[in-house]
Amino acid sequence: MSDNDEIGKLSATQPNTNLKTLDKLVGTWTVSGGAEGTVIYE
Repeated sequence: MSDNDEIGKLSATQPNTNLKTLDKLVGTWTVSGGAEGTVIYE
């Protein structure tokens, strides 16, 4: 097994802790201005 295979397994089983900073974006957002509509982050 190569080193790349090992890195892929670790990434798949343990989410990056830096992703927690994106939790504040989860929800439905209304976009206005030049582009209008709704964006949903889950």
